Amino acid sequence: ASCGADNVVKIWDYEKGEKVRDMQGHQKQVTALAFVGKTPQFVTASGDTTVRMWNADNGGNLRQFPGAADYVYAVCASPDGEVVASGCEDGVVRVY
Repeated sequence: ASCGADNVVKIWDYEKGEKVRDMQGHQKQVTALAFVGKTPQFVTASGDTTVRMWNADNGGNLRQFPGAADYVYAVCASPDGEVVASGCEDGVVRVY
């Protein structure tokens, strides 16, 4: 998976080097992406003040985490996905 300033998360077939799908939902650039352990789930951070959890296998948006007041630049998740943390331009680390 990759992300960037086009607001889109792209899922890739690593072996073939081909794009599998685009995943849309963020309204501004996607600034960070982190997988949840060794699962197809991952979390993203965005300039649109949202943190989202996705499923790479089917392109589904599983969850959105509220509360940020400004650009979110960092995100991570525990290996089991029970804890998600994000870092925001406002200097606050949010733990969900």
